[in-house]
Amino acid sequence: MVEETGWDILLALYSDNRGDISLGKLGAIVSASEMIMAQWLSSLEERHLITGTTDTVTGQIRALLTTAGRELLDRYLSVTSSLQVSAQH
Repeated sequence: MVEETGWDILLALYSDNRGDISLGKLGAIVSASEMIMAQWLSSLEERHLITGTTDTVTGQIRALLTTAGRELLDRYLSVTSSLQVSAQH
């Protein structure tokens, strides 16, 4: 089970195709403090939904979706899209 902040993190990373979101920017996007972000990033990494990487040029640490994380969101968005289409008919 993932709460709202966790889903916000996953969705932000899902929409970031190039892996350009720094942890600071990610925290701003999801409106979470550094402490809350650290807890969620750790939890999501333990669940193998995200992984950390270091930018070789800037040295900044970034979070990226794993294959499992991307597949989870693909399935979730596919199902919810189908529900929205069904509700409109």
